[in-house]
Amino acid sequence: MSLGIKTATGVPIQFIPAKPRPRGAARRRRKDEHDYELRIFNHGEVSTRSRNWHDFFNALVWMTYPATKAALNARQIAARVPGIVRTREQDRLTMFDEGGVITVVAEDGSVITRHIIGHAIFELICQKQLPVRGMQLVVPTNELQPEGVASWQGPALTADLDRIVATKIRNQVFTTSHASCLITN
Repeated sequence: MSLGIKTATGVPIQFIPAKPRPRGAARRRRKDEHDYELRIFNHGEVSTRSRNWHDFFNALVWMTYPATKAALNARQIAARVPGIVRTREQDRLTMFDEGGVITVVAEDGSVITRHIIGHAIFELICQKQLPVRGMQLVVPTNELQPEGVASWQGPALTADLDRIVATKIRNQVFTTSHASCLITN
């Protein structure tokens, strides 16, 4: 069943049951097959564990912010450096993927609305582990389309935020290193 969601390379996203990870030598031989980000990028396969809140919320964020998730995945692949396990950029992208918050601000800098995009934040809220600190990406109102600004909520704003954040990630103007926000309820 196609959900209409695609990777940055145009491959349809599908949520598949997670396979047990091999250990030892078998894991080293089959590394690419079990590489989470690479499987998404090359095959559109999002490995999803049954009865797992973290993966459930990840799927919901894929369905709500598909362009952003696809851009994050593509940047994860592009940020790889041979011989280095993980780069700082990959760590920063993962932190936003897991704990990101989109904050819409007015011209005077006041916060108008926040949208949680980090699926781990939803998991922590469900477990009542508050407060939660999120990695904030600020979107000024002048970057929004009039339809999104008119309601400050709903599908028009969500689609607009998805477009804006995905563009920032693709164009490598994704800076969140010193910005965070506290979610208390």
